[in-house]
Amino acid sequence: DATVLPVTQTIAGPSIVVLPNNVAIDTNVTLTVQDAFGATKPVAVSVKPNTILNALTFAPSGGDCGTGLCSGQTGTATVVASGAAGVPLVSRAIRYDIVFGPIGITTTNPATPVAQTLTVVTDSKGAATVGILAVAGASTQPAQIRATDVTSGQQQIVNLTVVNSTVAGQSPLAVVPPIATITAA
Repeated sequence: DATVLPVTQTIAGPSIVVLPNNVAIDTNVTLTVQDAFGATKPVAVSVKPNTILNALTFAPSGGDCGTGLCSGQTGTATVVASGAAGVPLVSRAIRYDIVFGPIGITTTNPATPVAQTLTVVTDSKGAATVGILAVAGASTQPAQIRATDVTSGQQQIVNLTVVNSTVAGQSPLAVVPPIATITAA
C-alpha cells in the first residue's frame, strides 16, 4: 500500500530505506523486493502510529532576542504525545536531549540544576515541557534539542539560535563605527 509505505522503485545498493506516512492505527503492509534477476521476496512490515505527531516547539521566555534564546536566559521546549484519533497520551515518558549548543535542561534537583538529558512525563493533555537555559555569555550559535517518546522510540528535533546578549532589551548586533557613509560609483 503506497499510501502507507511509499517506496522508491529502483534502489542502488544492498539497503532499502523506507519512510512510512502517518497512520492512525497499526497497519500491516507487504513490501515485495525484486532483484535484478527477477527473484522476489515479500517482506511483512508493520507501520505503527506516530505518537509525537506535532513538531517539537521551542519558545523563549522573553522577546529580547526574537525567536532565539538570549545567552543567560531561559525558554521552554514542548511536545505533545497523542495516540489513535489524537487522544492525548497521559503519563507517557518523554526523554529530552541536548544534541548540541550552549544550552542545558533545567531540573528540580539542586545537586544538578542543569542537565544534558532529562526524562519527564506528559500531563493530562499529553504535553511534556522542559525548561531550557542558555549559558551566560555564550556566543551567537545554533543549538538543537531532541524529544524522544521512550515507549515507541519516535523522535522530534527542534533547532534554535542562542544569541549573545548580556543586557536585556539591547540589540545583540553592534555596528562599529555607529555611523558610516557609503558612496557609490
